[in-house]
Amino acid sequence: MGTVRSNNISVKLAREATPGTIPTTAGGIVLMEPNAVPDIGADLTLVPRTPISKNRQERQGDVVDLDSKLSIEADLTLHHLRMLIPAAVFAELTSVNGGTTGGKALGAPFYPTSVTATAYVVDADGALVQGTLIKATGFVVAGNNGVKVVGAASDADEIKTSGLAAETVNQPTRAATVEICGFQFATGDLEVDTDGSLKSTVKDFTDFGLLPGMGIHLGDDSDAAYSFTTANDYGFARVLAVTAHKITVDKTDNTWAMDAGAAKTIRLLFGPWGRNVDVDHASWVMPSYTAEVEYPNLYSPDPGWQYSVGNVLDELVITLPLSNKATIRANFVGMDTEEVTDTEETNWDAPREPRRTQALNSSSRMKRLRIASGSSDITAYFKGLTLTFKNNVNPNKVIGQLGALDMNFGLFQVSFESQAVFTNGDLVSAVRANTTLTFDFAMRNNDGGFWVDIPSCYLGSAKPDAPVNEAVLVAVNGRAFQDTTFGYSVSVTYFPYLPATSSV
Repeated sequence: MGTVRSNNISVKLAREATPGTIPTTAGGIVLMEPNAVPDIGADLTLVPRTPISKNRQERQGDVVDLDSKLSIEADLTLHHLRMLIPAAVFAELTSVNGGTTGGKALGAPFYPTSVTATAYVVDADGALVQGTLIKATGFVVAGNNGVKVVGAASDADEIKTSGLAAETVNQPTRAATVEICGFQFATGDLEVDTDGSLKSTVKDFTDFGLLPGMGIHLGDDSDAAYSFTTANDYGFARVLAVTAHKITVDKTDNTWAMDAGAAKTIRLLFGPWGRNVDVDHASWVMPSYTAEVEYPNLYSPDPGWQYSVGNVLDELVITLPLSNKATIRANFVGMDTEEVTDTEETNWDAPREPRRTQALNSSSRMKRLRIASGSSDITAYFKGLTLTFKNNVNPNKVIGQLGALDMNFGLFQVSFESQAVFTNGDLVSAVRANTTLTFDFAMRNNDGGFWVDIPSCYLGSAKPDAPVNEAVLVAVNGRAFQDTTFGYSVSVTYFPYLPATSSV
């Protein structure tokens, strides 16, 4: 036997087709990057025999119960967030595309098997409409990575674009991806009208698959032609309604003003979107996962493997400390954790390597953070933030089975805690008045970004604190509730690409 050191273990995660059954499909197994795995395994309950006897001793009992848990603590990266959001909200991500053909179901990326001088070669669904924006990552040839505009004549197995070089891709371990990230309009085809809505002359907005509540980003500062001349017509917005030639929005970074977009090829950025839904909604799902922990040198020199199965996400916690990197913690409740074995399951030796792994931090990567009442900000200055998604998952146990038969779930709850700088008395009065507020924040880095939107919430407390030699602070505790317009408590828009200046 050898000593197993924490820094040498690896953790992989795969979504199960059947709860409790270890998946073995190549490409579905993903390598995670945990900072810690504080809880994995089965807690066994052993009940001894305690007969009345002059011996005054317990007799050997038996194992009567098993509780399986899995916790993963990691840096907040888009790799981790993209994988865990469906698990947190119990809903498939809603995909978006550039036209009426092409586009991946469930917001999944393309995994090209090769690249030619004119196209990414994919298995299916590659017939993207000309003008669709794609973000390519993980390719060995540097020029095959980056944001690109889809050209004409793409078909099911070739996504056409320019500036490529021939490359063979070793999937799934290479995990080179192509993701739809927006659309680039023809010259002068996109404008901001007098009421701050987006209008087109030719392009049909309903092709995009945008839904009310989704986040979008207008403009791209990487080239002057990709953004409106009017400076305010830039940044994040929330979709309210979509018709063929008009998108109505709110929650803009600034008030959008009329701009005809003359001589401009404006970019509109978007990506997969997740939100909690009703249990009878087409997007509803309670995904379960298998986790593998590899223990190097356990059977010296061979490793050992342990599998935790039937894991449903009970709690997801995103922490944004002051002037530090952001972290994420996923707490699962599972059906069983199997004994350590010296045999690895099929295809678990070739997981998809993680991509989009750049750290996010609470200072330079934070692009938007606010509590508002209607269109008026109450505060946008925070000392830290903790956001919690809770599904109230617990095991369903029955006689005749050790461990869980399946999982029960309860109310979906979203809450946040923070310390805000006291700049507006409305922050305190909103508690007493039980005012309906809204809360959102966005982050980005070179890998892309995301926007969390809580359309309706209330504050359970907002108590001022006056530390010596510092600004007065307010301890803020907020809870989301079902919004009457959108019908959900929280939504998360994932952006495969956001420009360096993603708000103004």
